[in-house]
Amino acid sequence: MSELILCHGLAGVPFFFEEAGKNVYSIEELSYLIAENIYTIGSSFISHDLTDWIGSELGDEKLKRDLESLIDSKAPLHIFIDHILSSNALFSEDEIDSLSKISQSVENLGEYECVKMRADRMLDEGRLEDSLYEYLSIIRNKDRYDLNSEQSGKIYHNMGCIYMRLFMTDEASRSFDTAYRMGRDPESLKMLLLIWLCTDNREKFNDVVEKYLIKPSFVNSVIDYYNSEKDKITRKEFDKTGAGRKISHWKKEYIRSSRM
Repeated sequence: MSELILCHGLAGVPFFFEEAGKNVYSIEELSYLIAENIYTIGSSFISHDLTDWIGSELGDEKLKRDLESLIDSKAPLHIFIDHILSSNALFSEDEIDSLSKISQSVENLGEYECVKMRADRMLDEGRLEDSLYEYLSIIRNKDRYDLNSEQSGKIYHNMGCIYMRLFMTDEASRSFDTAYRMGRDPESLKMLLLIWLCTDNREKFNDVVEKYLIKPSFVNSVIDYYNSEKDKITRKEFDKTGAGRKISHWKKEYIRSSRM
């Protein structure tokens, strides 16, 4: 897909692609975003809102009818996606076949695996609030998903990572604390201790050490890690100008993750 692709028809009113968090204006753009989000597209993507948009805004009545026929016959998601990808020249037949197989493999996963995969992908993409919403939905439905303690611990750990990136220290500490209590993963305990080192709160740091009777060797390893990472930050990065650039970067990252 190295050549230039001409879009056939641009919509006056865009379609909002929920999984990507973006508006799309052409069938080629829709196809590109399907490929980019192939692991996280859920069955809600199959909708009459989409087919109506294809018919009214793109003027492709044939594709609209074909997709509506698939909806009526309750065709699986990968067939629905295959029809959209095959309606334009953005991808080769081999590429479409590969994407269809990926979509089909995701369909065979359980509901929990799909939701977590979607949340993980959003987190990797920096869509912090969207991924947090997905993780919270997993926790709210933990009985339906029949989560064990280890699985729940991983969800809370990832929530802690999000809260840290949003500078929500108290929420992050509670999440890592819950993650460790449920999953007993040392990484969650390490992150909990690092929060209080980073915020220079020795009282809460010591409270955690006492609460979980943490061995001195583990405590020292966390402190050593913190000091080694801190030493990597040069004076230049945190002079007045450097700090301003870094803060500006953090702000941009936060804004980028918040969809309007």
